[in-house]
Amino acid sequence: MQTKKKNKVPFCLLLTATPHSGNLTHMFNLWYFIRRKGGIPECFKEKGNPGQKERAEYAREKAFYLNVVCKGATTVAEYVAKAQCEFLIGMSGESSNVRDRFFAAFTVERSKDGSRTKKTFPAITYEEYLALKDYQKKDRAQCFLDDPKNEDVRRMALDSVNHTYTNVVMRSIMVRRRNEYSVKRNAYSYFFLPIDKAVEVEEKPEKKKGIPTFMVDGVSYAADAIDDLFSDEGKYVKALFDDNPHFKANGGAGEGGFAKFYYEVFNEINGREAALHSDFVRVLQIPCQAESEEKTVFLAKCKKFVALLKEIRRRDANHRVIVFFDYKKEENVAFDESLSTWKKLTDYLTKNAPDLVPDIIHGDLENIDTCIAQYDANPNAILFAENQKFTEGQDLQNGNIVINFEVPVDPLTVDQRIGRVYRMGQAEDEVEVHSFATMSRLDGYCLGYFASIGILSDTEGDATILSGCNSDSMKVLRCPSCEDVSLIYESDFEELLPECEECKEKGITGIKMDAVAVTDSDGVRREMFICKRDPSHRKEIPAEHPLRCTCNHAPLREAIVINEFVCKNNPRHRIKRAKDKGYDYVCMSHKRNKMMRTQDENGNILVGCSKFCAFKNCPYSRPGCLLREKIDEIIGEEEARVICASCPQWDKCECRIDNGDRADDKSVANSCHFCMLYKKSGRVLPCMQPYTINFGKDYQSGRCPECNGELEQIKTNTFETFIRSRYENDRSFCYNFIREMNKTLTIKEILRFK
Repeated sequence: MQTKKKNKVPFCLLLTATPHSGNLTHMFNLWYFIRRKGGIPECFKEKGNPGQKERAEYAREKAFYLNVVCKGATTVAEYVAKAQCEFLIGMSGESSNVRDRFFAAFTVERSKDGSRTKKTFPAITYEEYLALKDYQKKDRAQCFLDDPKNEDVRRMALDSVNHTYTNVVMRSIMVRRRNEYSVKRNAYSYFFLPIDKAVEVEEKPEKKKGIPTFMVDGVSYAADAIDDLFSDEGKYVKALFDDNPHFKANGGAGEGGFAKFYYEVFNEINGREAALHSDFVRVLQIPCQAESEEKTVFLAKCKKFVALLKEIRRRDANHRVIVFFDYKKEENVAFDESLSTWKKLTDYLTKNAPDLVPDIIHGDLENIDTCIAQYDANPNAILFAENQKFTEGQDLQNGNIVINFEVPVDPLTVDQRIGRVYRMGQAEDEVEVHSFATMSRLDGYCLGYFASIGILSDTEGDATILSGCNSDSMKVLRCPSCEDVSLIYESDFEELLPECEECKEKGITGIKMDAVAVTDSDGVRREMFICKRDPSHRKEIPAEHPLRCTCNHAPLREAIVINEFVCKNNPRHRIKRAKDKGYDYVCMSHKRNKMMRTQDENGNILVGCSKFCAFKNCPYSRPGCLLREKIDEIIGEEEARVICASCPQWDKCECRIDNGDRADDKSVANSCHFCMLYKKSGRVLPCMQPYTINFGKDYQSGRCPECNGELEQIKTNTFETFIRSRYENDRSFCYNFIREMNKTLTIKEILRFK
């Protein structure tokens, strides 16, 4: 604004490459800047701050934006849910019976633990509906619109929400135009299907001209013949999916299972308009035994990678390639560089395609400018992006081919990867995105989801909004009994937490209570509301409270946080989440053992070394120790406890692993017999000591056990937490993932241009 004033010009143009992430709250400052034609002048002075009057006006404007413009929603997804509710209760009168249908009793079917269950919504009046909590209103509306009998209402609701979102929210912030960037994006998704014995598929030639959309083992499949692969009467669905031992034994999804999921995915991709089609599916069967699946699929990926590079070099003059990996997985093996995927891929190329090795550039963060200079200088460059930082802010548009050798769980990361080459300055007419994933693993389902919602190929500019739908302002809850996982808006979650009555009686209003499961000194687990101001103010959580699960035991659902903690003093000191387990943690020790997560009587989260962790890292043990003799054969804590209990020395051993479940029992290693001996002797400890970290009630505190530095939390977005947790625990995983995919497609439809 100072520059604008000095030059005495009436307008200024602001350009940013930061995408709309789907979080409406983050857009307020931009909205306010535009609405105030540059904001309050005092806010932009080089010296001086806004006064009380300006601050009050700022607060009023923010309240108006959040409560009126955004309907109290913090994300696009939540806005859609609220707008759908408003549409349904507003459709009354002689010309419409929508509201009457919505308020009448109706029954919907849902899947729970792999089986269908029915839920009946009773008939209610307008006044009774208004008295419901927000989460209850949204649940009723969503179930009503999901019912196939109400498809006509769903279509009307989509058009209505599209109109209000486009004209009220987006148009108040920006001019929204179609992306006229002429560069195309073609996405090729390679699904590696592990199978005991390959099934021969019949040729179903594509009717469309050009590149075939769908291929199985190199054989073209007509778009209208996908039903043949998945038909119950056909021979393929059982051979490829239902009888395939590489998929989870319980089907992992209940009704429909894996076949249903991939049918929905491939159908969605092939059902798009031919003129807009730029997604191509390749299914490759990989014969292997279950125990060798990971190694065999990896070798198949390497072979395909080499073939793909050679094909690109044959047809393109400019073929710089950027290769990305799954950095979340790599961080868990970073202590052993030989396990890094890029290292194993380099070894494979050295043995099997030595002609490609001289063109490989290892993306090193310490030498990032040098790496990019080498990449720009070599038209044959193959840049291995060996760090997550290469996905953001790097100008790599001299290449036009992205290969996701491993697919991440986070959709925004995928979009950012493509953005390295799909950007201004791209000289080629087309950008290619090639992605490899295993159909029986989480990355296969995520790749199917990304392809379905168009993130890989969509050039309309809404991919980041779709990616952000579940990333902010939401919580993931998990039942500790039936392990069901669910999403809830933070606003709805806060609405379910009561105000502390004891504080209110003392004249202190607005103090909320936390819902926590605590273990009393007598070892009994209790589920309580605990005051955030005074932990002594407590009350029992009612049996029918919405934060409890609906399963038989009805326990309190706990919030899942997939995260890691990095020491501010030394970034190499990290507490990491365990691979594919968002609610487990692994020790900082070099053995990377699983840690125990408990809560004390005040609701503080404690993460500590288990006794098995301490034992594996300890260089000493009692002579004749049965556990030490079999340590290389043991695969987990439970097996270690059984072996330890059978040892003749168990009753007199200080290092034994007990079978208790209390936070203070001997299975938690807060101290170690040999460590204490070393401390008494004054000698240097030969190993890392067992430790417990107190993270407080909400993971906002914690000290590094190695240097006592402050631990800083690095959160994973809600979408990743939700999907990983679902995958690990949900017996209806595929059924629920399909519902998630359809909800995202609904939002995409609402965001479409008209």
